[in-house]
Amino acid sequence: MKAAAALLTLVASSSAASISWTGIVNDQQWTTANNWYPAQVPGASDDVTIDDSEGKDAVVVMTTPQTVRSLSIGNKVANKATLNVLSALSAGSVTVAENGHAVINSGAASLATGVLSVNGKWSHYAGTFAGNATVNGIADFGMQSAKVFDKATVDIKSTSEIIAAGSLQFQGGSVITGTSSVTASGNNFQCLVADKSTGNKFTAGGFSWVQ
Repeated sequence: MKAAAALLTLVASSSAASISWTGIVNDQQWTTANNWYPAQVPGASDDVTIDDSEGKDAVVVMTTPQTVRSLSIGNKVANKATLNVLSALSAGSVTVAENGHAVINSGAASLATGVLSVNGKWSHYAGTFAGNATVNGIADFGMQSAKVFDKATVDIKSTSEIIAAGSLQFQGGSVITGTSSVTASGNNFQCLVADKSTGNKFTAGGFSWVQ
């Protein structure tokens, strides 16, 4: 019994890992195991870090659905870290540091997370965001494609910048708010309700839309 218990403990401890991007293969692909340390594609129980640990800018492209426990993009050193999400990404939490950049840029892409904390830049150009976001950096909802907010809460703080363009589609009572001191820019954008739910709204310095 003791041996069985020890084996179960070993299996449980080895099932979760802290995995860091190295990009050593130079193909930018999330699904290339040797781009990570240790050399394995991150899984649902893993804590993932994408930064410049190899002393250069990190660019990661995710083209197939992925699930992780947590994700950290960038840190406070000189080089930049960018994650391009072109499929479905689910994470318990996502942190975008000052030199980090999270990009959702495909109609088939989505980011679902309990907590999104942005001190760098979050570009939602296409696809769907579902979760709770706090932005102390830049929220870029530009480009002319459709961007869906599904049961989403986005809190844009007073030191932030927001850019809007194209179609912003709200569903499930999604809310985007920014104080009057938030720097807002953009043109030719519209707010739409993608379902029959109420309580959707988008307010920031200089404009307000409520459904």
